[in-house]
Amino acid sequence: MKTNSLNVLVNDILDLSKISVERLIMEDIVIYDVMMDSIETFMHDLVNKNISLKFDKRNSYCEVKCDYQKLSQVFKNLLSNAIKYNKD
Repeated sequence: MKTNSLNVLVNDILDLSKISVERLIMEDIVIYDVMMDSIETFMHDLVNKNISLKFDKRNSYCEVKCDYQKLSQVFKNLLSNAIKYNKD
């Protein structure tokens, strides 16, 4: 258990060091646009596994200041895990 905790700590430190070295491009981003681009990336996998996504568009416009690539990476990781661990 201690080894796992130590690995997590080391990985967190490495991630922080990467963030401090990388240049983030902060801009106004509409979250809906990033989500739709990320979903499009996985559309083939979603169709092949017969997975449907439900999204309530009524309150879909939300703008944030962030790095588009990093936010896109977060959504893609979530989608990838959802597809990977989806119960058939």
